[in-house]
Amino acid sequence: LPFPPGEAWQVMQGWENPTGSHNGFASFCWDFVLAGRPQAETLGRPIEAAAGGSVVEIRNDRDSCAGYPASYAMVEHAPSEIGAYLHFVKGSVRVTPGQTIAAGTSLAQAGDSGNAGCGSYHLHYALHTQPESQRGTLVTFPSAFSNYEMSSDGGATWARVGRDELPEAERLLI
Repeated sequence: LPFPPGEAWQVMQGWENPTGSHNGFASFCWDFVLAGRPQAETLGRPIEAAAGGSVVEIRNDRDSCAGYPASYAMVEHAPSEIGAYLHFVKGSVRVTPGQTIAAGTSLAQAGDSGNAGCGSYHLHYALHTQPESQRGTLVTFPSAFSNYEMSSDGGATWARVGRDELPEAERLLI
C-alpha cells in the first residue's frame, strides 16, 4: 500500500467514475484519504512507494490550488509499469530521478497540488504506461493490493486480504 503500515485510509474515488475524474485514459486510478477523519487531516501525511523500482520523474514545485500539473513522483515498478503518485505538498518530494527505491520508501507528503481542487487533500495513485509528463499518450491499467486488512463497515470489523482474496474495489476501506 502507498501509506505507512497501521494507518487506515479509504478510497475517496475509485475506478471508472463517469461523474468524477477517473474515466477515459485515467479509468484505473485511486484517490485515497485518511479513513474516518476530516479530509484536512490528510494534508502532510507521508506517502510511500507501493513497490520498489526506479524513480523516473518527479515534479516538486507546484503550490496548493495552483491547477494542473500536480507535484508528483513516478516510479517504474516494472517495464511499462509506472507507479504514479500525485498531489503532493510543494517541496515535499524526497526522491530523485534515477534513484532506486524499495517498497515503503517515503516519497512525499499528501496535498492538493494540481487539478485536485483547493482543500481536496488526498493521494492519487495509478499504474501508468508512461510517466506523467507524457500524459497525452499514457493510459492507466488495473492495479490491486494484497496482504492488508480491509473493512466494509467503517472500521467496526476488519478482514485480512491476501494475494488471492481481493475484495471488490467499491468495498475497499484501507
